[in-house]
Amino acid sequence: MQRAEGVTGRVGLRAISVSSVNRKNWRLRTNGSRCYPVGTGNMQAVRADSETAVARNEAEQWRKGCFA
Repeated sequence: MQRAEGVTGRVGLRAISVSSVNRKNWRLRTNGSRCYPVGTGNMQAVRADSETAVARNEAEQWRKGCFA
């Protein structure tokens, strides 16, 4: 039971950190006039942490039309 609680807590913190990184990237992307991937170094760290978060972020960029 304690081990499961520790894992869920860790996953919650990871989700918060990923969401904060995505929020920062969105703000930078909307600030810039051109559409280009922002914070590639941060994205590499997130990819090492969670593949699903990166896939979701790439899907959002495709929807916005950043990869033209």
